[in-house]
Amino acid sequence: MSDTMERVFLATAHEEETHTLGHRLGQLMMAGCVLALRGDLGMGKSVLARGILRGLGVKDPYLTSPTFTILNYYEDGRLPASHFDFYRLAEPEELLALGVRDYLPGDGVAMVEWPEKAMEFLPADRLDIFLTDGCQGPESRTVTITASGPLSRGLMHDYRQRFPE
Repeated sequence: MSDTMERVFLATAHEEETHTLGHRLGQLMMAGCVLALRGDLGMGKSVLARGILRGLGVKDPYLTSPTFTILNYYEDGRLPASHFDFYRLAEPEELLALGVRDYLPGDGVAMVEWPEKAMEFLPADRLDIFLTDGCQGPESRTVTITASGPLSRGLMHDYRQRFPE
């Protein structure tokens, strides 16, 4: 790991804790933050994204993953938020038609599920969040967050200061 990266390991015991982790992160988000949410199906990427949106103050009662639309955009929070889901993406070039470069990094927060399908569109300064099975039960998760630039490292510093574990 280079001096430009920082890695944090967290654990959640159940879905509500994964949501709470997202809510805490959302409270600290700044304009330009990009989060790459990674993990197998059912690992809680959408739960984490909903928590982040709630932490940003998004009021929409129907926060769903944009699996079929690729992008959901929210303007009613503290910052505008883009939630991408690249799972059904056939070719990365499809994102150009959506204007992906306007959102990544953009003037708000951008979250991307299944980012490995189009990594070339993501900025180097981002949070890579990996969710994997935990060892505390069927809903537990191990969450590995890698911060790879000054904005994302500052966010993780703020997280540890505000929510020491």
